[in-house]
Amino acid sequence: MTVDLEFSVFWDDDPELWDTVYLAGSALPGIATVTGSHGRKLDVKSAPGSNGARIVDKGYQPAKVEIALRMWTKEQLLAWYRVAPTLTYRREPPAASRASSSRAVGKVEEAELANARFILESSIISGVTTALANSGVRDQSKIDAEIQRDLAAAAGTTRTQRARRLERHDVEVSHPALDAIGVHRVYVDEVSAPVKVSAGIYEVKIKAIESKPPTASSSRAVGSSSAGQSFATGIQTQFDAPPPSSNGGSAP
Repeated sequence: MTVDLEFSVFWDDDPELWDTVYLAGSALPGIATVTGSHGRKLDVKSAPGSNGARIVDKGYQPAKVEIALRMWTKEQLLAWYRVAPTLTYRREPPAASRASSSRAVGKVEEAELANARFILESSIISGVTTALANSGVRDQSKIDAEIQRDLAAAAGTTRTQRARRLERHDVEVSHPALDAIGVHRVYVDEVSAPVKVSAGIYEVKIKAIESKPPTASSSRAVGSSSAGQSFATGIQTQFDAPPPSSNGGSAP
């Protein structure tokens, strides 16, 4: 079995790539450490007073991903303040009940719109700044002009369109460690507050779950019929080694 390493880069060949994670197309600030694991949904049934257990394979278990970002500069923290609210923000129903006065409802809606406008503008500023920086643009006047153009375009959208842009959804994620387990889209579950880990260095953590549309998968009992079979076609393990021949040597 051959492995194509073009999809991922050896860490010594490009350390910076392993230190950076892209979420929703933008590089997150600081140095990133990415961990993740996926597997199978196994139901292990063991009867009291008996040895062994019956294992039922109920299908693929989406990967759990954790991203740790270490930051130590003011610019990194500013970039994080801009992107953090966009990772978990979602529209909520109005806090006021239907019996509330129209004036109270108006205040709630006004506050929600102000918050939504702040988050949207922060997201635009962060996205434009990161995209231009990745393209090698350093001219602040060009960056400011691009930001103002995008802000003006966003201001021209309707209230419903702005709300739809702020809805939570799964996003693309890119990092060599996740390439190794085939994870390319995630749904953000948790975002931590910055925590001091050493002098002048703070860390935030993002927890996410792999976004993978469900497909039909019937439960399958793992029994003696599967013994000696490899899960990976073409890979020989110690469990599928050829039996010894009559003279004690391995069979060809």
